[in-house]
Amino acid sequence: VITPITGAIDRTTSPDSCSKVGVVGVVGFVMSPSAELGGAPENVASSGAAASDGDHMSGATTGVPPGASLLVLDEFVLESGQKLAPCPVAYTTYGTLNSAGTNVVVVEHSLTSNSNVHEWWSPMLGDGPEFAIDTSQSFVFCANYLGSPYGTASPLTHKENSNAKGEPFPICTIRDNVRLQHTVLERLGMKNVKLCIGGSMGAMVAIEWACTYPELVTGDVVLIAGCGRHTAWAIALSEAQRFAIRGDAVTGLAAARMMAMLAYRAPSSIDDKFSRRAAALLRSDASTPVEGIPSPAKDSSQTSQDVDEDSTPINLSTLMDGTFSTERSLRRIRTSSWQNLHDSTERNGLPPMCSAAYDVESYLHHQGLKFVRRFDPECYVSLTLSMDTHDIGRARDDASSLQREPAAAAPAPSTPRNGDDEAYDGDAGDRAYYARLSSMSQRTLVVGISSDVLYPLSLQEELALHIPKSSMYTIESHHGHDAFLIEIDALNAEVISFLRGTEVSDKDSRRALLARREASLAAEVERLREEMSRLQ
Repeated sequence: VITPITGAIDRTTSPDSCSKVGVVGVVGFVMSPSAELGGAPENVASSGAAASDGDHMSGATTGVPPGASLLVLDEFVLESGQKLAPCPVAYTTYGTLNSAGTNVVVVEHSLTSNSNVHEWWSPMLGDGPEFAIDTSQSFVFCANYLGSPYGTASPLTHKENSNAKGEPFPICTIRDNVRLQHTVLERLGMKNVKLCIGGSMGAMVAIEWACTYPELVTGDVVLIAGCGRHTAWAIALSEAQRFAIRGDAVTGLAAARMMAMLAYRAPSSIDDKFSRRAAALLRSDASTPVEGIPSPAKDSSQTSQDVDEDSTPINLSTLMDGTFSTERSLRRIRTSSWQNLHDSTERNGLPPMCSAAYDVESYLHHQGLKFVRRFDPECYVSLTLSMDTHDIGRARDDASSLQREPAAAAPAPSTPRNGDDEAYDGDAGDRAYYARLSSMSQRTLVVGISSDVLYPLSLQEELALHIPKSSMYTIESHHGHDAFLIEIDALNAEVISFLRGTEVSDKDSRRALLARREASLAAEVERLREEMSRLQ
């Protein structure tokens, strides 16, 4: 019987056995309105959602998070035709499923989060109308993604799977994740989704839900700081991060996180926070710790057990050829200290990581270290490849773009794919993409961030202009992409207003966006006319 109650683990061995089980009244986390941090589940420690220090998942470790459930499917077939057998799925639920199975809210997490929504979006989640995700009225479901180290099938579980036979973990698409979540929700008794909401990568999964299962997602959709298809800019940033990991898994993952941290913020946010201050180690007041940055020379978390005697570098060849020891590498990664990373960089002929001259360098080193303690390099590669497949305009039966080795670079649009004689047709891709957006029937709130450099505001304006029943809200923030994890109170209020049917301000309405677009086009036409006149 599937009972996703706090701490429950359900290992289903027969698909048929679940289809015959009644799951009316399924109960998830019990919410406490009086709890701190916006009503976190009782008996569950919440880190809150504040990402002002750069990591909204501080303290997390790999594996199924506390309070989540695990459903193990006998088999799951990916879009590419490859099979994951078995296929574990970690998920977290809150509230109670009604008898009709129609009060389902699907929440999609960001790239490096887990399924415990209360750990990273607590001001949005709680028991009562003051929360956008009201657990007193809804059955809230959040599943961990394929490729993630937090419980669902990934490179970590793949290496422990005797059926894998040394094969690398396959590429999983955004659409694969939606299909997998649909399978789990059907078994839980879901008949209708009244709200699908997500930020960043979560927005990609949310819009794919709306396009893949429009007959089920008949309620509202909220897309925050995302896009309808992954751009060349975003793919390039991900590839640069993957390239770092291919050189050395541990230091590469730290470097990838540093690159990502800069993309998650805006230049003004970094400049305002750090300016050109010298690092603590070089200042006369070096004994005074800098807020959020521990001294590399005095890592209080380091113990005698933190140093792994095996200092063999973990390179791409060991990552991808099946000889990578997950248990050994995770032990090293989780117990990494500044000295470990310092030694690793020196071994590879690089400047020591702890020789930071500026506060901003110390900050990045600190974030890199925290991340390698809680994440996995192969999983990071897998998840970023999943995002690169994202395109709601891609045909539902088209898996042609998925046939490549996980370590390969994305093919350029102008080159043939998979041996085809014809090059990628960008015009046809655009037509399919905009047609898919125009076909969306759900009432949709699109949220953008004014200073976002990863998924710029123009991408959200594009969604709002082409989705028929859309509204748009812009978070005015200098924090960049991470503002949706920082400015949560304002976001919560705006989502509540949208769900209650309140119109957004005229500045961000679809009508206003269309007017601004027309004015921009008219100005461009006039400029071209003046240029032609000058040339004549």
